Amino acid sequence: MRILIFIIAIFSFLVACNDGQISDKTVSSELDSLKNKTPKGELFKEDTISMDAQRERVFRPILSSEARKDGNLLLKKFKDFYPVKLEKGLELKKCYSVKMYGCKDSIWVMEAIHPNDSNCLPHGLKQQLFFDAKGHLIHTDKASNIGWTVIKENQGPLLVTLNTDCNGKGYHHVYKFENGELIDIFNVLLENTPATFDSNQEGDDVNFQPNELELKIEDRNKDKRNDLVFKGTRQTFKDKKFLNASPIEYVFLYQPGEDWFVLKSSSK
Repeated sequence: MRILIFIIAIFSFLVACNDGQISDKTVSSELDSLKNKTPKGELFKEDTISMDAQRERVFRPILSSEARKDGNLLLKKFKDFYPVKLEKGLELKKCYSVKMYGCKDSIWVMEAIHPNDSNCLPHGLKQQLFFDAKGHLIHTDKASNIGWTVIKENQGPLLVTLNTDCNGKGYHHVYKFENGELIDIFNVLLENTPATFDSNQEGDDVNFQPNELELKIEDRNKDKRNDLVFKGTRQTFKDKKFLNASPIEYVFLYQPGEDWFVLKSSSK
């Protein structure tokens, strides 16, 4: 009888220990689950919503060429769901997908313009919205122009933007996709990137021809990696009269260890 009682006691102890282990695992699993529910962007409260459900709720209009025909309705839908301030009078100009540099999936781009804006010529008012494949808003911009350029074979293009002010001066930016967002990798070590757009000689008696310097992809330091080169002509005026013209060139060398571009010193 004592032996039977002893066996029952041992069995009860083992069951209790196993229950404790299961409880610990459950708590750990719940904590991991909570960590995974951290909001990404501002659109969805949880990333546990399936891709199809997200597209059905919000992103379906972008994926449908028929829905994109009504640009005003599409902008209204996104204004209702995304915390983005859209300028009044904007009209949808472009909506497309691209598999950009650093991203395994395609991202979606919406670009809107204000057709009647004449306050800031020559480009006028524009606004761009960038989304990942799940519909999360990952970047917004008000660039005068945006484009795409390939620097490595078998990889997606980099996003190249031109941001200008209303005084005729402008600067380029170059973005890659990294960790769910767009990262500017252009001249990251210097705050004062040289102007690469100049359409107005008022104030400093200088402008560029073409106004937006031409972007060339060249291997300038012969390291078998492509660099970014901006070329054009710098024109000088005095009392609004043309004086002279000289070549202008800015070379931004690719830094493979950091995966960014840095302005080459004129002394090198």
